[in-house]
Amino acid sequence: MDEITDFKSLVSRWPSDAALARRMGVKANTVFGWRERNNIPEVRWSKLLSVARDCGFTDISLPLLMKISRARTGDGVAVTETASN
Repeated sequence: MDEITDFKSLVSRWPSDAALARRMGVKANTVFGWRERNNIPEVRWSKLLSVARDCGFTDISLPLLMKISRARTGDGVAVTETASN
């Protein structure tokens, strides 16, 4: 598997946006938006970690999500968004 360096590459671990969306309980266009914005809202991280674990992605962890978020914002402060489908 390729190294996860950003949220786009993380989402790409699943065969499609729809596949991840089904497991996350959101619409496929929500996952599409995450990939396009290169951001997954922190409010979704807990569920994402559970889904990743269930799918056998042992390299997806909270420290990884935090690292990606810090790199994305450039200031060490994670971007927060509200959960909405």
